[in-house]
Amino acid sequence: MLPSTCGSIAKSCCSDCLADTPSALFKLFGNLTLLSILGDVGRLAAAVGIDMKDAFSLFDHFNPGQTLAQRAKPISSGQHSPSSFEMSVARKDLRLMVEEAARGGQTLVMVPALAALPRLL
Repeated sequence: MLPSTCGSIAKSCCSDCLADTPSALFKLFGNLTLLSILGDVGRLAAAVGIDMKDAFSLFDHFNPGQTLAQRAKPISSGQHSPSSFEMSVARKDLRLMVEEAARGGQTLVMVPALAALPRLL
């Protein structure tokens, strides 16, 4: 459950504060999600010659927030099977992302770290 102060997270967390309050921690959760998604999407787009603005237009049609919430519920309750996204497919996609980025002279940051995990969750 989000802390009651989540509505004012951005206002309540300064750049040098420690993550010692629920609001600050939830701000970090949100920023981790955004930074990990947007950073590697931008790098992959650059690698394959797609303008970042065009790549980010994906989010005009695809809302990862809805998808993340749907996938997070069973995971947080310990329900890992049946999987809605098989590990073999996830690993293949991660490998393709890394290969395409490298072919275009870009290095992804989050994707290789995910690919190196023995289990994604």
